[in-house]
Amino acid sequence: MNNEGRTCVVTLDGKGKFVVLAKFPDPDLDNDGIAAALQVAIGAEIDIEVLSVKPWTAGNALVAERFGSERAFLAGDSAHLFTPTGGFGMNTGIDDAANLAWKLAGVHDGWAADTILQTYETERRPIGIRNTKTCRALASDVATIVIPDGLEDDTDAGAAARAALGEYLAGFGDEFASLGIRLGARYDGSPLIVADGSEPPAGTPIDYIPTSCPGGRAPHAWLENGDSILDRFGKWFTLLKLGRTDVDTGSLEAATMAQGVPLSVLKIEEPQARALYECDLVLVRPDGHIAWRGDVLPDDVAGLALQVIGRH
Repeated sequence: MNNEGRTCVVTLDGKGKFVVLAKFPDPDLDNDGIAAALQVAIGAEIDIEVLSVKPWTAGNALVAERFGSERAFLAGDSAHLFTPTGGFGMNTGIDDAANLAWKLAGVHDGWAADTILQTYETERRPIGIRNTKTCRALASDVATIVIPDGLEDDTDAGAAARAALGEYLAGFGDEFASLGIRLGARYDGSPLIVADGSEPPAGTPIDYIPTSCPGGRAPHAWLENGDSILDRFGKWFTLLKLGRTDVDTGSLEAATMAQGVPLSVLKIEEPQARALYECDLVLVRPDGHIAWRGDVLPDDVAGLALQVIGRH
């Protein structure tokens, strides 16, 4: 990065092939000019062979107006377009697939109604908007960096300019530490989520605060045998019985069985897991998000079983 251009060089194979994202003052450089500009950016007169050049408009952040219609659904880059800043695109796309897959499976296997597929857009589109906005903001911050004159001068002023710019760039770590975006997606207000009146902790794009408040991701906890609690969840719905609770959950198990909903019951006695989840009973969806929690079962367990699969 200097007054002659900005480049990002990424190795592709570890053997000398690279992809370079570059912005030079002259947008019409030929291959020889590009090679020379890259030598300046790298600071060494190495041999460079330009294999291909493609123009790219950075900063795009687009989200589809609809995520599905009839039998067609969008996920990943077809549903939301990211600038690479932050690396949110793949994370968001994987979460799309996890959300949609179990609902499609439920409809296919007959225990969920077709209407559950409408909740894919209800739950995921707001996340796409949140993530692309954050990504665009990070990209805008990078684009507005001011490069001081004399940055590469071998003088006291040049050294001071480099130190000041380095200190400023050190504040851009958010781009690489955005756990709030990667893990903090919530489906508050979804018809599949049974709210309990609690408010989730106020996270940020950077800060992910684990919580069992319904709608968010079931938090990780290490168990005494070294397992993560997440690795003990069943393939479909999982009912966690935490701590030393002796609540009889047979009525909920029977209600889900009556609807054909696949449910596994997982008993976790470790006190640290109970403290993290804050309740004795927690119902986790196949995509790892919490659908319901409580210390006792609701009076209408059939209604609970129906709501979490979109039949309520």
